[in-house]
Parts: sequence; structure tokens; C-alpha cells
Amino acid sequence: MTNKDEKKLLLSIKLIPLFIFTILAIVGTLVAIYINKSTFHDEVKKVHQQYLANEKRIIKEEIIKLHNNIKNEKKLTKHKLKENIKEKVLMAHTLATNIYNQYKETKTPQEIKEIIKNALVNIRFNDGRGYFFIHSLDYECILLPIARHLEGTSFYNFKDGKGDYLTRNIVSQMKKEQEGFLTWWYAKPNDKTTQYEKIGFNKYFEPLNWFIGTGEYVKDFEETVKETITKRLSTYSYRKNSYIFVLDKNGTTISHRDKNEIGKNRFKYQDKKGTYVVAKLFNTAKNKQGGFVEYYYNKHNTNTSIKKISYVLNFKDWDWTIGTGFYTQDVELLIQKKKQELTKSNHQKLNTIMLISFFILLIIILLSLSLSYAIQIRFENYKSKVKQKDQMIAEQSKLAAMGEMLGNIAHQWRQPLSIISTGATGMLTQKEYGILDDNDFEKTCNAINTHAQYLSKTIDDFKNFIKGDREKSNFKLEDTMSSFLNLVEGSVKSHHIEIILKLEKNIYLNGYPNELIQCFINLFHNAKDALDENKVDDKVIIISTYTKEDKIIIEILDNANGIKKSIIHKIYEPYFTTKHQAQGTGIGLHMTYKFIVEGMKGTIFAENKKFSHKNKQYRGALFTISLPK
Repeated sequence: MTNKDEKKLLLSIKLIPLFIFTILAIVGTLVAIYINKSTFHDEVKKVHQQYLANEKRIIKEEIIKLHNNIKNEKKLTKHKLKENIKEKVLMAHTLATNIYNQYKETKTPQEIKEIIKNALVNIRFNDGRGYFFIHSLDYECILLPIARHLEGTSFYNFKDGKGDYLTRNIVSQMKKEQEGFLTWWYAKPNDKTTQYEKIGFNKYFEPLNWFIGTGEYVKDFEETVKETITKRLSTYSYRKNSYIFVLDKNGTTISHRDKNEIGKNRFKYQDKKGTYVVAKLFNTAKNKQGGFVEYYYNKHNTNTSIKKISYVLNFKDWDWTIGTGFYTQDVELLIQKKKQELTKSNHQKLNTIMLISFFILLIIILLSLSLSYAIQIRFENYKSKVKQKDQMIAEQSKLAAMGEMLGNIAHQWRQPLSIISTGATGMLTQKEYGILDDNDFEKTCNAINTHAQYLSKTIDDFKNFIKGDREKSNFKLEDTMSSFLNLVEGSVKSHHIEIILKLEKNIYLNGYPNELIQCFINLFHNAKDALDENKVDDKVIIISTYTKEDKIIIEILDNANGIKKSIIHKIYEPYFTTKHQAQGTGIGLHMTYKFIVEGMKGTIFAENKKFSHKNKQYRGALFTISLPK
């Protein structure tokens, strides 16, 4: 940002907020007064609608909730029935077991059988419908309380109402599973023409080779469930003075807060407007989502007929009409109170708006001026701190790289120095024994000179890197890449990394070669650390350079399994790192990004890429640097 731009920005910071806040304060005050006056009458009108709508919402939600609860209880009828009869049979089985264990040493089997039969024969449950029966696994009827004359007969050919051999099925189940549920169809004692579904539970009694069981008609048990629900709803209240009413298909009240209403048929009841209320409730309830009904009805404990709004919904399985409601008179009292509050509140708001607006306008002007000045000071301080911080981060990043490169150089120098030392020592030995010929002498001198030149080149590359020159120059990308590779050669060898170069010749750039080397080093170190961390066996880094239209592209690809999707968007943030504090500071990629984007007006993009190398498939991180020519 230029100084001219900064001055414009600071001027805007001073004047624009002051102007905007002042205009907004004035306009806001005028609008607030206008809105307050124009909406007051609308609010008064809406209060009535809102209260009624809220009351309707409450009663509708309550009925839908109860409807769903009843539906769930109906679904669980068979489950509850099974639990009920199983509990009873297990109790009878326990009683029989206790009797058998008590008398098995003192009485004959026949005497024990009679004691067990006498203990179970008169037990009744489920409103007197339930009883226990006993059969042997030889199909002999041992106990049948409702038909004692059949005891001792064979039930081998006994069939249920659908023609299934019921006793055979039970015996087969006992032999396989010892206990279990069965469903069969049978007529009721008071209705011999219709077959009703019945669920039974039987349990094998091993001491006497019997099975003890019981059964219950699903319809009868369901009636018990219905009765339990209606009793519960008669006492249910979801808020003060609320109640639930339930009508059967004939218009008879089967659940109500007022016990005197239960059992009464209101089908022909007409309100003071001549409306057949129950018929209207029935027709509305049969809609898929139910509905609201308005009618007149005597309020509880009064003889006054008052307008009432109810929400009703039909429970199709049992043909029940379930409903609840509220008297509009109760709502009107709340509405009137709310209107008085609105009127009083409106006058207070107008007075308050005028007073507050004046003080707000004054405060805004003062704050705007103070804020503008404070922002200007902070902006100048921030600029200075950012500049210092960027310089410090750059130096830290470079020092960190220099530290590692010193280790690299030491590693790189070991082999050349060893060769030089070995060559010199060898010539001295050969000279001492008089066996040094001219060819060996020349060959060894050339080798010493070659490795000395290599050491000198390494020193030059390191010296150029640490000089810190920041002058733009035209440089050859290939030479810069060569210097970078020379600086990290020791690390490449010590970490057994294969560097693959795909470099286009004669690419020239105008910029800062030293800092570009720093970027390459940062990217190399990240790739090296990732390869070590992921314990990659065949470590590969592929470096490619080429031109594309008016851009110079530099790609650095590794096979370290890539960057996690959850963090790839944060890798350029300052001090963001996945490494331990002792291993990384998180400034390398941040400085690389700043130099590429701000220093050389380019772009850098990171992505994960799959690729093949030497007939193997790899996945790694690809950093693509795009620079202008």
C-alpha cells in the first residue's frame, strides 16, 4: 500500500464514520418515531389474532401429541399382552416347582399332580378372563378349569378356529424350545360364530413332563388398554383449567374431567346457535390432520353458554374423537390487559426515543472523532509492528534453514575431504617407496582438484545464501535450482531421498533469487519431515519447471501420503504447524507464501495428488508455484 493510499484510507476512517453515524442517528430517530406511531394500531389489532393463534397452536399440539401416544400404546398392545401372560405362566410354573420340590420325597407323583392342579385351578386374572391350563407332552389334558370334564382326555386332534392342530404345535415347541408364545384363533364363550385372535404362552414342566400355559384374546386385552387410557385422560391436564374429552363412534363421552359427563350421549346436543356440536366435531375430526371447531358450551360449574374453540382429531383404529379447547372469554381478558400495556408502553417509548436520540447523536459524534484518531494511531503502530515482525520471522526462518544447512555441508564435505586426504596420503606413500608414476600423480591431483572445486562451490552457494541481498535481478532458474540442491544435498543423502528433476532449460526470472532458494528449502524441509514422519520406504521428491503461456510454473511433488483435508486450508497461516514445538515453528510456509505472493507477485497452491513412479502408485502433496515472466 502506498503512502498516498494510506492517507486516503486514514481520511476515510476519520470522515466517513462520522458522516454515516450522524445521518443514521437522525434517520433512525425519525424512522423510529414514524414506525412507533404507525405500527401501534396494527399491533393492537394483531394482539387478538396472536393470542387466538397461540391458544390454537397449544391445543392442537397437545391433541396431536396425545394422538401419537395413544397410537404408540395401541401398537404395544400385543407386546404388553405377551409380557402379561408370560409373567403369569412363570408364576404358575414357580408355584408348581415349589410344590413338587416340597413333596417329591413324601408323596406319590399322582398325589403331587393333584396338589398342583388344586393350587392352580381357581386362579383367575385379567378381570377374571385368564386361567391356567396343563397338558402332558403325550397330549393328555391335565387341567382345564373352564371344562373340567375334558381332563384326562387326549387333545392330540384338537384344532383351533383356523383348523390348525393347536396341541401338536405346542408340544412340538416345548420339545424344541422349552417355552414360547403361540398365536391361534378361537371363538369366545359368548360368541361362538366369530374366531378371535388369541395369544398364548406355554412353559415346559420337566418333573412331570407337562407344559403349563395360558392365553388371552387380543381384543379383550385391547379393551383393558382402552379403559386404562380413558381413565388416565379423564384426570390429565396440560395447564390450568384444561381437560381432554374423548367421544366414541356413537357420540358417547368415554373420557372427561367431569365424571357426570362420562357415559352421556351428546349426539343430539345443539348449542344456542342451533349447531349440532357432536356431529360437527365428528366431521372435522375425520380430516387427516383434524381441525378446529367453534361452538357454544356451558363453562364448567356455570350455566352460562360461552363461545368455545376446540381442536379435535379422530383416532381411526378405535374410532375415537379426541379433543380439547378453550373459552374465548378467557382469552379476551388476557387480550384486554395486553392492549392496556401496549398503550402505556407506546407513550413511554415516544418520550424515551426523543431523549435518547439526542444523547446518542452527541455521543456518536464524540466517539466517531475519538475512534478515528485511535484507529489512526493503532494503524501506524500496527504497520510498524507488522514490518518488524515480518523481518523477524524472515530472519528466524533463514537462521533455522542455515542451522540445518551447516549440518548438511558438514555431511557433504566428509566424502570429498576423505578422498583428498586419502589421495594426498597415498601419493606420499608411493613417493616414499619410489613407486609414484606420472599417471597416478596426475590422476590423483585431478581428483583432489575436482573435490576441492566442489567444496569451494558449496562454500560459494552457502555464502550467497546468507548474504541476505535483496536487490531485484535477472537470474536463471536452473542456476538457482542448482544452488538450492547443492545446499540440501547432505540432507538428501542422509535421509535417502531420490530427487527427480524435470527442468526446462533457459528459464529466466526477474526477482530475488536468494529468497526463492529459501522458499525451495522450506518446501523441501516440509516434504522431508513428512516422508520421515510417515515412514516412507522409497522417498521421492519430483521437481518440475516449465513455462505456460505468460507464467513460469515450478512444481514440487513428494510421496509422503499428502496433507490432511482438515488442515490443508490452514498451512500458510503464521505459526500453524502439526509438528512438536521442538521440531517446527510454523513460519516456513507462511514466509514462503508471503514471498511468492507479495514479493514476486505470484501464486502458490497446495493439493494432494496420486502418481506413479517406477511402476508403483504413490500419493503425496503437490505445491505449484506460478510466477510472472
